[in-house]
Amino acid sequence: MNIQYIRNHTLSTILICLIFIISIISFYKFFIKGDYVVAYNGTCDPQYNKCFTVCSDDQCTTKTYFSKIQKYKPDLYKECGNDITNCDAANSCITGDRKCSITYCSDSAIDIANNETCSDFTSLIKSDS
Repeated sequence: MNIQYIRNHTLSTILICLIFIISIISFYKFFIKGDYVVAYNGTCDPQYNKCFTVCSDDQCTTKTYFSKIQKYKPDLYKECGNDITNCDAANSCITGDRKCSITYCSDSAIDIANNETCSDFTSLIKSDS
């Protein structure tokens, strides 16, 4: 490349440089630092909370109950390591967690495309007798 070519294509050169710099910054943020929020389905007890439900089979003989959890990846990794499937801390927001939320079922939170419904919320009633 000669100087005359760069002068004639200043805007293109600047845009290419900016795209390259933004790509490097994004790579560092997401892959090196792990600076993002992870969304996954957590456990939910339909006796205590209004849970999302989906059928586990075509006949809907078994339902799966879950809540939707979003957690900051560095916090989740610190609490559970690489495997969150058997980690109790992954199913709750712990004091000190940044960007953590648990969503229980409501009409506005249902994903109809995935055939989600809400469980029948039944609170436990303690009797003194």
